[in-house]
Amino acid sequence: MLESPASVESSPIADSEGGEPPAGFNVGRVVEVARRLGLVASEVTASEAVELLDGNAATVGIVILNIESLSKVEIVVELSNDRQGWWGAMSTSLRRAGYWSVRTVGIAARFVRVRYTGVGASGTAILAALVKPWRL
Repeated sequence: MLESPASVESSPIADSEGGEPPAGFNVGRVVEVARRLGLVASEVTASEAVELLDGNAATVGIVILNIESLSKVEIVVELSNDRQGWWGAMSTSLRRAGYWSVRTVGIAARFVRVRYTGVGASGTAILAALVKPWRL
C-alpha cells in the first residue's frame, strides 16, 4: 500500500471535467514527460522530475497507444522534495489502449514524476504522458 499525503481524484476521458484543474489555477506549463515510450515486460522506468513551482496539485495524463501481450502497465505518480527520495502518491494498472488522467491535490512536495512498469512474461506497450502542475 502506498502512503499518500495527497488526496487523489481519478477521472476517465469521458468525465466532463476531463482531469483538468479549474480555470484560473494555472501555475506551470504542461510538461510532456513521455512521447512514444516503448516499454517491455518487466521493465521499470521513470519520467523526468517536474517542479511544481508554487503549485500544490498536479494533473497527470497517460495515453496507452498500444499494448501487446503485456498483462498490464502499472503507473505510479511519485513525489519528492529533493529528486533523490521518492514516494508514491497514487497508483493504477492500465490493461488496454486509451486515455487515463488523475488529479493529485494537497501535494506537500517540490517535484512530481511518473513511474511506468510493464507487467507480464512478454510483450510491449507504447505510451505518452503529460504532467501539469497547478494550484488549488
